Amino acid sequence: MEENLRKWFKEEDWVRIDTQGNIAGSCGSNKKGKKTQRCLPRKKAQSLSKAERKATARKKTASKKQFVKNTKKAKVSLKKENMDLKSIILKTLEKEGGAAGLKALTKASKTSKKDLEQKLAKMSGVKQHQDGDYISTPLTEASKQIFEMLTEKLCKKGKAYVARRKAAGEKHGAYLMGRAVKVCKGQMSGTKKKKKTNEDSLYELKNIIRQTLEEKKKGKCKPSKGKRFAKRVNGKCRSFGQAGKAKKGGDRIRPGTAKAHAYCARSAKIKKCKNPPCANALSRKKWKCQGSRSVTEATWTD
Repeated sequence: MEENLRKWFKEEDWVRIDTQGNIAGSCGSNKKGKKTQRCLPRKKAQSLSKAERKATARKKTASKKQFVKNTKKAKVSLKKENMDLKSIILKTLEKEGGAAGLKALTKASKTSKKDLEQKLAKMSGVKQHQDGDYISTPLTEASKQIFEMLTEKLCKKGKAYVARRKAAGEKHGAYLMGRAVKVCKGQMSGTKKKKKTNEDSLYELKNIIRQTLEEKKKGKCKPSKGKRFAKRVNGKCRSFGQAGKAKKGGDRIRPGTAKAHAYCARSAKIKKCKNPPCANALSRKKWKCQGSRSVTEATWTD
């Protein structure tokens, strides 16, 4: 990059602009002890009006800082034309995430495919990967590990994984190749989780039947003191529902009533337990709660 800037400085013929907006001579030719003045390429300085040159020069001299930005109209940027081929390729490889195809590189460098292929073969710091993409050769330890992963020969599973990911729209890069190597080493499967089959559902059904038979052997659960109902959950008895009758007599649980609505509204705010069905959920079923309301048997869907 430093070499490019030196070339740019020599080729463009930079000139010094005084505070009146005049071209006062070559850049760096002002006397010692005087404030440094604004420098611009000759072509750029000539393309600006005297007032525009004056504005950017005064902005420079008014500031105490060493580096002061140009005005919008006097802004100067290093064009791709002034950059050498190697720096353009390395910059495009950085943008593409460390790896890029020949199409992307020809677009950036504005050269033909044949010429570029010949130049890339001789170029240091750039290598062609086995999949066809070009990658920049790493310098640091971390990038060396990535490079080893990229250049490592993939197994059939790894290659299949890369093909699947590319088909899904993922770009070829270091992260994809790293995962492919992990697939080859058995550190990750590289396939989607299988959906439940009929065999899995049959296995689950057998477990449920086995649990119910075990519960029958153990006998019915007795509700604890002050509780009306009891149910076995994961081999343990879970008591729920308040024992006793209503004040006026009759069943305490009366779905569809004002008392039932009040209970459903309260119980809806209670958090779920770790091992469902919770005591709260079981008692809500008895009250036929649906959200914060209690419904009658005809409309209940919980």
